[in-house]
Amino acid sequence: SGTDSTAGDEMDAAPSTADADEMSGTDSAADAIPTSDPFLRAVAGEVMLNPGANLHLRRGPNAILESLALIPSGTRLLVEGINQLGNWYKVSYEGSEGWVAADFLTLTLNNREFPRADLEKRLDLYDNLGRPVGG
Repeated sequence: SGTDSTAGDEMDAAPSTADADEMSGTDSAADAIPTSDPFLRAVAGEVMLNPGANLHLRRGPNAILESLALIPSGTRLLVEGINQLGNWYKVSYEGSEGWVAADFLTLTLNNREFPRADLEKRLDLYDNLGRPVGG
């Protein structure tokens, strides 16, 4: 409705907008019950794309498979697994499990950069069809 629609669009797309609104209440259960950080001691991945771009959450580790959701740039994800080629990560996003292309995530462990070479030691391994490997 104004002349500054670009700034408004950026603010609307910011993932922290909803968080700030939720935290303004004084009697919410989230304020009363301390919760642990889900990213603590877990490999996290931050979606690194151009502002306003989205990353596909795929049904399996292949770009031709169904897209389950679009994940905005800047979103942090819990990384749960990796395929054998190392080019797809199994992640959770808003209650859905799926796969994202590895090239578009920056990985951290305890908020420190985490090298891809060490991933197989920390994550579940999947074949290139998305099936668990090992025994």
